[in-house]
Amino acid sequence: MFLVIAVSIFTIPASAQKMKPSPEPYWVVENNLKTPKNSVVCFYNTDHALMYKENIQNKKINVNREKTRRMLDAMLTEVATAWNQKKQLNGEEAWEGLVAKKLKSKNF
Repeated sequence: MFLVIAVSIFTIPASAQKMKPSPEPYWVVENNLKTPKNSVVCFYNTDHALMYKENIQNKKINVNREKTRRMLDAMLTEVATAWNQKKQLNGEEAWEGLVAKKLKSKNF
């Protein structure tokens, strides 16, 4: 009896869950415990495709701060607008350091 239950549990096919499109573009900030002052900021479109990615060195991004979230939301709008206009964001000099420049500005 136990053998039948064990075999049936392990033979049940597992199906991967498909990601549904999100209603809006979104951003993600990735931090690492080993390098706390380095972050990666990623902007995704509604189909979860990466629109823009930037590595931030020597600056910890605190997403719990309202000001930081507002800045990332504003940059998301800018990136999404450019993406929707079919501009290639990765590799263009105009987009390099987009997040770092905003973090260093006096308004932030």
